[in-house]
Amino acid sequence: MPILDWIGKKAVENHDKDVPFRLLKKNKSKSVGDSENLIIEGDNLEALKALLPYYQNKIKCVYIDPPYNNRQYASNYHMWETVAVWDKQLLDRKTGLRPYKDQRSLYCFKAKCVKAFDDLIQNASCSHILFSYNTEGIIPNEQITRILSKKGKITQYEKDYRRFKSNSKGKKPRESLKELLYYVKVD
Repeated sequence: MPILDWIGKKAVENHDKDVPFRLLKKNKSKSVGDSENLIIEGDNLEALKALLPYYQNKIKCVYIDPPYNNRQYASNYHMWETVAVWDKQLLDRKTGLRPYKDQRSLYCFKAKCVKAFDDLIQNASCSHILFSYNTEGIIPNEQITRILSKKGKITQYEKDYRRFKSNSKGKKPRESLKELLYYVKVD
């Protein structure tokens, strides 16, 4: 069987073990009423580890929609981040964006995304997994199916999708791709 290898593989092989376990702490200043609903801000693997003691074998479905490419999402959602965090963050004078260096997603790095995805899926304690991705993504389909199949039977759905190009100058993009939805019934 072929072995997937890449530059920097050693640095990410045991990433899940490097992610610290943290207890969830209720922030009363951001809470509304006595609802049991949770909004968890942070890295997805850290969030899953924090939820484990409370919800192991109780979560029915996990929906995952990570970045597909090397463009970081944080810069696109800086206004929502400011509203959600409600702080007085100093913005970059040139770009007008919040600093997001510490929010960079491992899914945007070719050398780290497969390991990050594998760690996330292996630590997901649930009955069902829905994973949204597309054919332009940097994680190859073979890797996605290999990782998801460790958890159970996969059903894959696809839909034709027109590629978004921010610099198209009004021209219709010629390239088409497929939006992929993977459903896993966990064993």
